[in-house]
Amino acid sequence: MHAHHFSVPRTAHFYSLGQPGPHSSECWVILHGYGQLAKYFLRRFDAVADEHTCVAAPEALSRFYTDQEGIRVGASWMTKEQRLADIEDNMTYLDGLYDLLKKDLPADCRFILLGFSQGCATLMRWVLRRQPPLAGLVLYAGSIPDDLPYATHHKYLNSFPIHAVYGDADEYLNGERLAAWRGMLDGMHWQLRYHVFEGAHVVSRNVLAQLKQELNTPI
Repeated sequence: MHAHHFSVPRTAHFYSLGQPGPHSSECWVILHGYGQLAKYFLRRFDAVADEHTCVAAPEALSRFYTDQEGIRVGASWMTKEQRLADIEDNMTYLDGLYDLLKKDLPADCRFILLGFSQGCATLMRWVLRRQPPLAGLVLYAGSIPDDLPYATHHKYLNSFPIHAVYGDADEYLNGERLAAWRGMLDGMHWQLRYHVFEGAHVVSRNVLAQLKQELNTPI
């Protein structure tokens, strides 16, 4: 058996709160977790969207039914199957989204990126690949890849604040997993701040509002 690969056009989808334009001073790009859809994930980000802040939520390219009845649909950024090809497709996808948003935004618009759960790994891969100027990066209840050259890009990764967020009752990030996650992040020596809230593996509007305030407060 021989495996073959070729590229085909794909139609990608993203949803937004607010309309990017000359009035925008801040743009959040948020990546959902495994089994989620962008349009539902985006709803909680009304906590940060306002007349000067737009939020863009791209949806992962692979969708599937999450229940046996074929009613609920979710999306995934990648699996172990054809992993490297999916990574490259995701990088191209996020490049295109970033370029599309920048066309309608002022040159001095602040970009804040957030990955939730599975979205953290894809986001971090793209951040190191593209190295866009950022006002902040949020790693929300998700691990980052251990195969990236973080040390090589230490100066870039220290050019903006990084916030790590998780709930104290997170059913996926707990025990040994939590210890390993925090140990890895602590070892990076970034401008890192932890936010621990009361709750499970969910996005908290209160935490988002707090992050927006902190990311807009001069140090």
